[in-house]
Amino acid sequence: INEDIEIFPNPTSNKVRVLSFKSNITSVEILDLRNQIIYNEKYDPQQNIEIDMSQYVAGIYFIKLKDSKNSISIHKIKYFYCLNNVNDFIVLNLQISIHI
Repeated sequence: INEDIEIFPNPTSNKVRVLSFKSNITSVEILDLRNQIIYNEKYDPQQNIEIDMSQYVAGIYFIKLKDSKNSISIHKIKYFYCLNNVNDFIVLNLQISIHI
């Protein structure tokens, strides 16, 4: 499932989209750094996946994807927000990669 997943834009300041070219994603969870689930949705396998991140605090999140074969893929999402103007961003740059 990892090879055919595209998550963009990443980092994001608003919505993040998930595309899968081979797998049929059936559920999405977003977890914070404390491993708490902050988003949990089921999807139809052919449904477009778009998640609004603007309600969350800027930081690093993990997106956990499950496909119709119950394979699991975990990816990092960076969410940032604008402070005073377009050039003042908070971006956390932590390089963590987890694949199951």
